[in-house]
Amino acid sequence: MKAVYPGFSENIEAAKPNESSAILRLKQKGSVAIIWPGDAPLEVVSDKFNGMTPPMLVGPHHGGPVDRKKVNFKTWVSNVKPERLFVSVGTKNIHDLPYPGYLKQRAEHGCHVACSQITKHCDNGHVNSGIPVLQTAMLLGLRPPRTGVPCRGPLRLTVTTDEILPDPYDAIHRSKVEKLRRPKCLI
Repeated sequence: MKAVYPGFSENIEAAKPNESSAILRLKQKGSVAIIWPGDAPLEVVSDKFNGMTPPMLVGPHHGGPVDRKKVNFKTWVSNVKPERLFVSVGTKNIHDLPYPGYLKQRAEHGCHVACSQITKHCDNGHVNSGIPVLQTAMLLGLRPPRTGVPCRGPLRLTVTTDEILPDPYDAIHRSKVEKLRRPKCLI
């Protein structure tokens, strides 16, 4: 695990805290395997990992990259093509995340997208009923969330020297999401 951003100068020059959010990466067999960009702009992620297809990308910024309204946003999305995207997001977040356009762009590139909680962008019926799509917290022996409606819930990965293994609930989650009226992760 290595912090690849920010360096000293990027941290000093940042006008806003998100501009200097840490980006962590995990390598496996010499290749980037997992990228945790925190709240960093997608432009920076694109610059650091251009041309890569990592197995996992988390976020950034709860599925609503802070620079999503900039002209080059689609290019930055195209520059890094993860196999999977995990978005940690709350059902009732006041920031209107995740950004549906970002999830759609990732899905169009063949990325398997999963969110921790369901939001109004996906299926208000589930949000309003409070019925989880899949409650993986309990299945994994973890405490359930105090607020929000789980979609995927937590995702547990096992990283070995040879592979990254998700917990056994991916196929179950996918089949349940397919039954939603308007899932943003399957566009």
